[in-house]
Amino acid sequence: MSLKSDPASSGRPSLMFTTSSQPGMTTTALPGSGPLTLNADDSQAKGIALRLYQHLRMFGVITGLDISSTMTIRFATADQAATALQAIRNPMFCSNIGARITVAYMPENPFENLKDQHHPLEERVPQQEAMAKEFERKIDALCDELSLARARYLEQSERYKLQLENESKAFASLRQQLEESLASQEEQYAQKSHTLQRIIDVMKEELHDMDLNLEMRNKVVEEKDRQLMASSGKYQRECGELTSEVKRLEEALKEEGRKLEMLESVRDSLKAEEQKKRDMLERNESEKATKDGLIKVLHARIDELKERNKVLRGAVMHSDTRQLDLEVKLSASMTDKAVAEKRIKDSDTKVAMLKEELAIGINEKKKMLAEVAALRSDLAQMKTKSEGRDSEFRRLRATLDVLLEGMSTVERHRLLGKEEGNSHEAGWSNKKAIQRALVCMDEFEETQFSRKGKTLTFKDIPWPVLNDLSAFWPRDITKKRVDKFFVAAEADLGSDRYWELKLERMYKAFRKERWEKRGLLESIGDQQLVDGFESARDIVLRAVRPLWRG
Repeated sequence: MSLKSDPASSGRPSLMFTTSSQPGMTTTALPGSGPLTLNADDSQAKGIALRLYQHLRMFGVITGLDISSTMTIRFATADQAATALQAIRNPMFCSNIGARITVAYMPENPFENLKDQHHPLEERVPQQEAMAKEFERKIDALCDELSLARARYLEQSERYKLQLENESKAFASLRQQLEESLASQEEQYAQKSHTLQRIIDVMKEELHDMDLNLEMRNKVVEEKDRQLMASSGKYQRECGELTSEVKRLEEALKEEGRKLEMLESVRDSLKAEEQKKRDMLERNESEKATKDGLIKVLHARIDELKERNKVLRGAVMHSDTRQLDLEVKLSASMTDKAVAEKRIKDSDTKVAMLKEELAIGINEKKKMLAEVAALRSDLAQMKTKSEGRDSEFRRLRATLDVLLEGMSTVERHRLLGKEEGNSHEAGWSNKKAIQRALVCMDEFEETQFSRKGKTLTFKDIPWPVLNDLSAFWPRDITKKRVDKFFVAAEADLGSDRYWELKLERMYKAFRKERWEKRGLLESIGDQQLVDGFESARDIVLRAVRPLWRG
């Protein structure tokens, strides 16, 4: 590559670079000398020219740059162009450019320019030499900086290369670990799925066994129902025979009364007493007939029947005593009176025998009812357990994928064992009483009670007490027990849920207008039981109303 001075049309000096057609070098012709060469091919010429341009900017203001077959760099003044030429002659500058350059300063008319500029050049030589030294110093500094930059670049490249290799090794190790972990997890999930499937199969077998057991229980209950129906028919026949016998005895007593005309006052007294007995017997028969229709509440009336039987026995004994007194006073009619007393005693004996048979029948019926109730309770529990197992089975099948995530086989067996222990937990507690009231409340609000359909019983009502209702009666409902229940419910459920689920619903459920509208008490045939339910309902409402308003 050759540089020469080429004044532009504006009169400013410039450096011109020309490229030859010979590959591998650039040339320019100088008058009176041979060609100057640069060891650079055409592909490198443009890069070298750009690096020259960047370095030459230090020596003056470059006002233009033309690149074609000739590269022209124009300076603002001739002094700047001359300084640039001196700097380019420095070997250090050539090493920075990356090529060996031979330059010459060629004005367009060398002789005239030499004449005109000879004197100024001589004056500027010391200044230019000083500037050349300064430029050489700057160029040396730039070369040092360039060397440092290259060293830093190489060092950084090596560091990045090592970092990339380390990251590649770490990635390969991580990938291997992930593959091993995935293989282990797949094996664990397969084991969990197999174990869970075995559990599901076991539960299916248990459900099948429970269904068979339930069928057997249903057969037993049906047999007990048939026995109960047969016993009820026998009991009704015995009651009919007893009624016929009582009527026959009444006729006999009337006949004896007609024969005892001399003992009219005594006969009237005896008739009055016998009438009382008949009334009491009729009331007993009426009560027994009512009990036949209300088997579920029969055990609530047994105590009352016993008391009334005691009263009847006392009345009979009192009647016998009075008859003996009358025998002493009426010695004239001893024979007729003895006959009457004998017949009365025979009647009392038959009545006592019939009462004993009736008591035995009632006890047998009570035992059968207790057995039927126990069987029905067992049947209801089995149905509840069966429904719970079915629901649990569906839930397990629906959440199979969820259970497989994050749960080991040991944890799952531990969880199943804990749930089984909780399900067999025995004993009554406040929490069970609250839960029973919640469940009973839902059933009580949804069930339709009527005399022809489902009859309202004591256990169908969500009584707010903490006691077990299996040994509880309407007369046992007190305000103190109701208050204890709501204190425990608030502590167990929390204020918000206690208000929403218990207090407000309980107040609405025990309002008298609500019961009348639903016809709850009309479904009960026993008036005494109706009175007991109404009294207990009023106690609960009076206990709940201040809490609901407050």
